[in-house]
Amino acid sequence: MIFDWQPEYSVGFAEIDGLHQQVFRAAGELHSAIVGTQPEGTLEELLARLVACTQAHCTAEESLMQSSQYPQSARHKAAHETLTARLHAVERGAPPSAETLQTLKGWVLQHIDEEDRELGRHLASRAE
Repeated sequence: MIFDWQPEYSVGFAEIDGLHQQVFRAAGELHSAIVGTQPEGTLEELLARLVACTQAHCTAEESLMQSSQYPQSARHKAAHETLTARLHAVERGAPPSAETLQTLKGWVLQHIDEEDRELGRHLASRAE
């Protein structure tokens, strides 16, 4: 499955890794429905769940950034806004396809690599 969680996706902070795993689970359920040719209504519900899960992830991270006085919080929040805008565009478009999910996975992995790893290091250093 294209949305299997891998250890290399870890950012070194358990709470964020858990949030990411929830996003991956929601995306995996949507992928399973797409390849299993589920009715469109089911796809819409699963996509809405993925969007909600992603938004909850962003909200939780932003709370962590604020409470830890993360110096890159404005940049990271802007990345969240871009990601959620992209998801909402997918939601408004044609029913999602496996190709759409592959693109989404690229966005998520890019966000993890470019933003969340740095945040994870910051939070881990504050916890020590």
